[in-house]
Amino acid sequence: MKPLRALHYIMGTLLDCTLFDLPAEQGRYLISQGIHEVRRLERLLSLYDPDSALSHLNRQAGCGPVQIVPELWQLLCLCAALRRQTDGAFDVSAGSLVCHESTALSGVSGPVPRPAFELSADGWVELAPGACLDLGGIGKGYAVDRLIELFQAAGVSRAFINFGESSLYILGTPPDARGWPILVRGLAQEAILGVLWCEDGALSTSHSLGKRLLTGASHILDPRTGLPLQHLCLSTILAPSATLAEALSTAVLVSGAGWTELLMRFPETEGLYVGPDHVLHCTIGLAPCFQSYSEVL
Repeated sequence: MKPLRALHYIMGTLLDCTLFDLPAEQGRYLISQGIHEVRRLERLLSLYDPDSALSHLNRQAGCGPVQIVPELWQLLCLCAALRRQTDGAFDVSAGSLVCHESTALSGVSGPVPRPAFELSADGWVELAPGACLDLGGIGKGYAVDRLIELFQAAGVSRAFINFGESSLYILGTPPDARGWPILVRGLAQEAILGVLWCEDGALSTSHSLGKRLLTGASHILDPRTGLPLQHLCLSTILAPSATLAEALSTAVLVSGAGWTELLMRFPETEGLYVGPDHVLHCTIGLAPCFQSYSEVL
């Protein structure tokens, strides 16, 4: 059977799904179920949809405890744990920094005041006045994990999901191949460092190359200071879940030179990092999967 591939524009980017070993009709139905699920999650997690559950929560900042749907509460519990484990390098309450962006970019020293949120064990959350949660740094990965759960429940053993070229999930390997070839780009425009051959796992890539239109500064903010990253860097993380991979790929950029120590806190994760020196650094477990561009040629 031929692989079935489908592309959909969702969450502001392209979702590319490829399934193997399924009849076409079954595969199309399964993908339609997956798209329906991702759109449901967009309505739940979007910062830009005023009717989403997240937007409703943000509007309650400073109003005391608010009860939220269990799925959002569980995701916020994970985000709170990741904030602790990364020493604040990943922090969804950094959405509050958007309100202070002009101050941060003006070069004012010192951390931007950033309200936190508190979770209780019964599904309630309280946001301090001025707080704004932004799940953009984890939402696509979370959606990819839900897709993989749906596909595996239907008996899919080989699939490839590419969500916006930043959150990927590889299930099995393509026919007659050692794995899925994932292009590793460098910091310079059009630069290619090589290929990662991957199977069975989630992969996420983040970089500080994106620029804000009006300021020219990096689109990645350090949640601990409120300032944009001042150096070029890129990270790719391989992890058991796309949710974790996406969160860590950003946290690694923020951590900079301490990125390997950060990854050691998370079992079964591997990564590569390209810093301002343009040199690729790779963890021991991921190195055998990497093939340099000269070798590919």
